[in-house]
Amino acid sequence: MNNIDEYIKASFKMKNVSDGGSECFDFGNVVLVKYKIPVKYNAIARKNEELIAEAANKKRDMGVNTPYHLAIKRVIDEKDNICYVLQEKAKGASFNISNKYYNEPSKQLKVQELLLEAPDTVYEKCVSDLCELFNMGLELKEKNIFYDNSKDGAGFTFIDLLGYDTTPLNSDSISDVIRLDKMASFIYNIPRVGKYNRTATEEQKEESTVLYYKMKQKTFRAMEKVVPNFSRFRRWVLRTYSDDVLDFFENNGTIVGNLTLNEDECREFDNYIEQIVNDCLEKIATGKNEFWQIRANEIRIALDMMGLQAAWKYHSANPINDPSAFDDEWDFERAREQYLEDIVNKEFNERLESVSETSLNPNILKAREELDEEKEKYSGRRI
Repeated sequence: MNNIDEYIKASFKMKNVSDGGSECFDFGNVVLVKYKIPVKYNAIARKNEELIAEAANKKRDMGVNTPYHLAIKRVIDEKDNICYVLQEKAKGASFNISNKYYNEPSKQLKVQELLLEAPDTVYEKCVSDLCELFNMGLELKEKNIFYDNSKDGAGFTFIDLLGYDTTPLNSDSISDVIRLDKMASFIYNIPRVGKYNRTATEEQKEESTVLYYKMKQKTFRAMEKVVPNFSRFRRWVLRTYSDDVLDFFENNGTIVGNLTLNEDECREFDNYIEQIVNDCLEKIATGKNEFWQIRANEIRIALDMMGLQAAWKYHSANPINDPSAFDDEWDFERAREQYLEDIVNKEFNERLESVSETSLNPNILKAREELDEEKEKYSGRRI
């Protein structure tokens, strides 16, 4: 076939092979994806696809494992606004392991073993590609990840990008590095046999957990090798891991050590808190967020994104370190998190009051009024 119109015509008589989401038609070396949205919504299907295609092709030229976008065709029929995209076929099979083998845990374990046997270079290439696609709207769902384990195979390939910002990961940003670690977690999280899987025996769950630890360790080592200056944030990343993972690392050749914040890290911690407060004030000043949004979401999200809630567990100023004083682990963890949120909220309130004394910015002044109203409403309570 020579052009996308011929592929579209042929697709009318073909089976949809998508694992979910938009329809997909397999032509061997290429696939035709059909994105659509009902006309009644007065919206454009895959609105930015032309820009996304250009950005994805640049990354593909660099060797990143994401398919070339070969052609685009927009069509509007009686019911739908349609965007057809002809693109290179991703090598291997979709990473739909947990759904495909949920009732066959023995097969799920085989997949874990297969992934663990992959050479370090496969993990390193995966991390490297995630760094390059970092701001391009990756949705790391099973259907958007392909894995090719053939000889000289591609390893992991990522499809269905939603953004066109080609800026790679900023290795000097703690939030970027923490986010990269969360993104890479699909490698070991998706194939793991879940603890609530009713078809798996306790022995199979335990075996899967050990394989999970090993895959997580292998992924961590790949980040150590691939991410520039990873050592700067290494301890901050480790603090986001559970105690059982850290114990496994320590007992299997990955140095963990004492993760209590040292003096320099305590100063860094304070600087990160100041950065969050400054960012929130900027969001208020520019009108990006309102006061209630800062209080309800922005501070909490920022603390998590920068790994500070996890680090607070290891901070000498954290007074909540006795789980026996709480009904369960969740209450204990939440109380510790809330304590830090309260500290940052208090600092934000004080900075807002100070800035508003000399500011003529209407957004700042409005936020100050809302803070004063809240103080009056909850007089005598900490806010």
